[in-house]
Amino acid sequence: MSWKFNELELPQEWAEHLGTVCENFRMLIEGPSGHGKTEYVMRLAKMLCKHYGKVNFNSVEQGKSSTFQIAYKRNKMYEIRAGKFILAEKSQRTFEPYFKKVQKPNSGRVLIIDSLDYMKLTFDQFQQLHERFPKKCIIIVCWNDPMDAAAKKIKYCCDIKVQVKDFRAQIRSRFGGNKPFVIWDQRSRSNGQLQMSLS
Repeated sequence: MSWKFNELELPQEWAEHLGTVCENFRMLIEGPSGHGKTEYVMRLAKMLCKHYGKVNFNSVEQGKSSTFQIAYKRNKMYEIRAGKFILAEKSQRTFEPYFKKVQKPNSGRVLIIDSLDYMKLTFDQFQQLHERFPKKCIIIVCWNDPMDAAAKKIKYCCDIKVQVKDFRAQIRSRFGGNKPFVIWDQRSRSNGQLQMSLS
């Protein structure tokens, strides 16, 4: 009863979705290609930059690409204060150099890996991240068609599980909330405002 945890003060929309999250939450985001994972993760990263701290985004899958740039611009990530959003270098596409890098000071309070499948992240490697960073948020993005065996095991360790499909993020959170997050509504999609670069 006497344990104390640092809870994040989130905007209402995100609090209703994620719940009353603590600073060291673990989260897995899954979904098939083209259903809005990148868009959802970008919005989540932007919100955490503004309301929690520096985000280290390892876009292993897309890397330095026009599609990543399009998503970056679409979500106005340039509004984030300089130094609050770090995009991992190409050399960190595999786990060992990435793990070495994020152990350095000022590497970010939030670690995002997109995606588990491209990095070939194992359950043991996730455990290393989990044990080494007890106060960081760790967010893993993965495919689910089919879902990797390591992802299935990691999912059990995560406080928040999100399934993105048809531009809606369905959630199961141990912190409460659990309201679905609408990434892109049907009317906007039918007006052709969403570019097919989403994944």
